[in-house]
Amino acid sequence: HLLSGLIVTPIAFLFYLRGYRFVVVSMRSIGDIAVLDAFIRENYLYKKTPRHKLFVAPAFPQVVNPYAYSLYKAHATILFSTWSRLLLLPFFMNPFFKDDIYRFLGNDNYRAQKIKDGVQWCRLQMNYAKYEDSFGSDPLINIKEKDVKKGWDIVKDYLQPGEKYVALHVRDGGYYNDAGSIRSEKRNADVFTYEAAIAYLISKNYKVVRMGDPYMVDIKSLLDKYGVGIFDYAKSDIKSDFMDCFLIANSEFVIGSPSGLSPFASMFGKSLCLVNFFTAS
Repeated sequence: HLLSGLIVTPIAFLFYLRGYRFVVVSMRSIGDIAVLDAFIRENYLYKKTPRHKLFVAPAFPQVVNPYAYSLYKAHATILFSTWSRLLLLPFFMNPFFKDDIYRFLGNDNYRAQKIKDGVQWCRLQMNYAKYEDSFGSDPLINIKEKDVKKGWDIVKDYLQPGEKYVALHVRDGGYYNDAGSIRSEKRNADVFTYEAAIAYLISKNYKVVRMGDPYMVDIKSLLDKYGVGIFDYAKSDIKSDFMDCFLIANSEFVIGSPSGLSPFASMFGKSLCLVNFFTAS
């Protein structure tokens, strides 16, 4: 693959001069979408590559929540087709003209440290702040009105259109089967220690929607105690890539933990309460 990338260097150089860019994103976890969002914002600020010249491809066959990534088609040409990815693979592999967007997560992210209002910012934070100053705070992505109606129809047995709810995601060891590991000690938490927050929100006429995956800790005791006040979407029969996006995008706000779903909420412009949070990068 690397050899094929080197062979096409003259062609890649011509593409580069014409403003074409080839970007690879992992897409193996929902949190990878934050890296794509950050890159596109940076592109609008500095490079201004038009959508039809910015090609984005997943690095691995597995794509977690392709629906979420498809929402970025208004900003980039995203290649889900295997044949398209194979055809353009040499350009994605070319070491001279590809763009490594994972600089946002590595040590390089902190080499441009600055102080603003007494807070030390990394490059990613500065880019977001500058983007908001230039273009406003509206999210890059949104769900189309027809899909919003579809979402409310899917969830009608648990929520009604316009009903106020808070999306709650407490990362545990189910999805990655990493309970008890060093990784989990820093990132996982016990959903039952959130009961005071759940009870408070319900008392203020919010419903609580537990986000996540079918492998998460069972919360039957909370469901029995609070009834219709809490909806366990993670283990429900309506769980899908689309509904993950819909429920985050239409929540009043999100309570999150150190997981990929937390920055995912920010992609939809939702207010975020981060509990036990640390900067993964």
